[in-house]
Amino acid sequence: IDAGFVGNTNPCVIDVQMITAADGGSIDLSGATSLTAPTRAEDRLEISVDTDSALDLASLDTVTSAGNGQTRWLVSGNGVLTLTALREVLAPGNLGRHGFELSDGASITLPSLELAEDVTIAASGGSVATIDGVAPVSHSTLGRTSNTCGSFVFPIFTAENPGTVLALPAITSIDAGFVGNSNPCVVDVQEIAASDAALVDLSGAVSLIGPTRVEDRLELSATTGGSIDLGGLVTVTSAGEGTVRFSVNGPTTSLDLGSLEEVLSNGTVGRFDLLLSDGATVELPSLRTAQDLVLSVDGGAAIIANGPLPIAYSSLGRYSNACGSFPHSLFSAEGSGALIDVPAVTSIDAGVVGNANPCVVDRQRITATQGGTIILSGARTLIVPTRAEDRLEISATENGVIDLSALESWTTPASGKLTIDVGTGGLVDLSSVDQIDAETTFTVSTGELRLGELDPMAPITLTASGPSSIVRVLDGIRIVEGHVVQLDNAELHVGGELTFCHENEMNFDLSTATVHLDGATTQRVEVGGVDIGVAVSFLTNPNFSIGELIVGSAGQPTTVQLVDAIDNGNRGTPPNPEALYLGLDESGDGLQLLGGSTLILGDVHAYAYLGGNWVLLSDLIPAGENMVAFGDGFLQAMSTAAPEFVRGDCNVDGMADVSDAVASLDILFVGAPAPSCDDACDSNDDGLFNIADPVFTLEYLFIFGEAPPPPFPLCSADLGCGPDPTPDALDCDAYPPCP
Repeated sequence: IDAGFVGNTNPCVIDVQMITAADGGSIDLSGATSLTAPTRAEDRLEISVDTDSALDLASLDTVTSAGNGQTRWLVSGNGVLTLTALREVLAPGNLGRHGFELSDGASITLPSLELAEDVTIAASGGSVATIDGVAPVSHSTLGRTSNTCGSFVFPIFTAENPGTVLALPAITSIDAGFVGNSNPCVVDVQEIAASDAALVDLSGAVSLIGPTRVEDRLELSATTGGSIDLGGLVTVTSAGEGTVRFSVNGPTTSLDLGSLEEVLSNGTVGRFDLLLSDGATVELPSLRTAQDLVLSVDGGAAIIANGPLPIAYSSLGRYSNACGSFPHSLFSAEGSGALIDVPAVTSIDAGVVGNANPCVVDRQRITATQGGTIILSGARTLIVPTRAEDRLEISATENGVIDLSALESWTTPASGKLTIDVGTGGLVDLSSVDQIDAETTFTVSTGELRLGELDPMAPITLTASGPSSIVRVLDGIRIVEGHVVQLDNAELHVGGELTFCHENEMNFDLSTATVHLDGATTQRVEVGGVDIGVAVSFLTNPNFSIGELIVGSAGQPTTVQLVDAIDNGNRGTPPNPEALYLGLDESGDGLQLLGGSTLILGDVHAYAYLGGNWVLLSDLIPAGENMVAFGDGFLQAMSTAAPEFVRGDCNVDGMADVSDAVASLDILFVGAPAPSCDDACDSNDDGLFNIADPVFTLEYLFIFGEAPPPPFPLCSADLGCGPDPTPDALDCDAYPPCP
């Protein structure tokens, strides 16, 4: 049957050739082996079978088109269309298609189909379409595009209404990698949809390919109880820069992606969206590679990826081609109960190179808001963008939670930035972070930020404002010039040392902050203020003071030692020890000791605002005594702590350099005398003195390895002296360079 007529060249003319079996009629075309559709895109061949009617095309092997024309197959009611031998449906043009439309309980079976080009199937009203032959079926939609400006939806497989089923398990691949119209004003959307309790069964599909152009997308949508079964899908990719979007809505709606292993981006700006809403849940137990995959949930929906394999996540293709500031969502959870639970993600690479034009600012975003939760608790490394103009934004606001509790470090390939914003009851957990190698801005406003350690290599700015703003640093803080830490009436909890090498009091300002020192071991606190006695009215800057210092807690006694190890510009000439002022804002008592905690004053002048007056704390200790009760703890004059030393200085000359690595090797292998301070030789602080220590020292000195852990100089003004903050079996009998 050749209906490949050319037709009228005027596009306003639409010619429809028809083969119709209606009202109980029957047509026997059982000898036809081929069928050819019209030439023009406007024209079509329409085959229609309705209630109690029959059309026999039992020998039909091939359906094709003479150009861009269409075939349209309409089956309704209990009409019978026999296509048992159909093997190939071909679309030689670039706009043609072959559409099967089933309604009112109709059914169609294509048991011999092997190749389906631009085949669409739409079913409703309890209809059933079946493609379940032995031969694998390759499905492609390479000719689905428009020639006019606008956004156009082209359904591929759609099913609606209870009892409607598209049983298509023989389809093993879906190729929607069409090139599309070169005009960017054209947006072509291919669609696979299941709604109103209908089912689209594509459980045999192993691969899925998205469009070529950045403007176009393939959309898979399950709504109102509909189900799409892609349980065998292993790989999703793109023919270029197009988008593949999975959209799931409703608690009884389902999308099975249980075998999905790889989401691969071949373009530079393409992406893959998984969007869930209104209580929907999708699990990704097999996922191991996720490139440019956007996860978004709201309305109590959940995405879960907690399989046994680690997931490498990257967003290297997320950038814009026009001037301006552009947000690009990576993970988004919005609303109470919204959950992205992906602990299998072990690395996040957002190191996109971006557009070379500096007028373009690309902002990758991880956001949790209005009670949404994002769990990335398995991620250990994070790479932020490459260009100085671009940044990665992490934001938890309005009771949103972002769990990055295993993250150890972040870095940038060049000069990209990271911003972390916590507000209105939000929480960002970075409680394992100990290495910051990219410029970072932390902003906390009535939320909580948790950090493992704050000892940044790259510039950081940390600001927190308001009494409900909390910054928790589980380990220590070591801040040098160039970093900014400003807490305005906020809380700071520190579990380790609080050390700074800074001469700008405005850029290291805790003067109105409440600082909790509640670590399990002795904590050292650097002092840096100018000592003017109790005449605080003469001060014109924060003077490195602390609004209120709280040592320990009701169940955690803590020992804190004040030290002036670093000249922060306030020792004067001749040099005098710097001082600490507690309660400079005079809003209440500046010092609390809880749970039996001890504050060791040493040689430092520490002043506290107590009961409406300024007091030199050492004056509270009776003459001839070393300790006095204060609140629920004790003030102590001098320390009885372990000896101080500089880590890495194995030859005990006051500095860590290559001679220490040589000394270590001599001791370990040549028989040189044992060191006077074993702790100083333990460069990597693993509690052992062995070959790993000189190797660690040499890596630090010559190949930009990590600096030795404390005690170690923070800056040129710091001798680096201190006790071992991590007690072990090593001793330090003598270290003369430290007082």
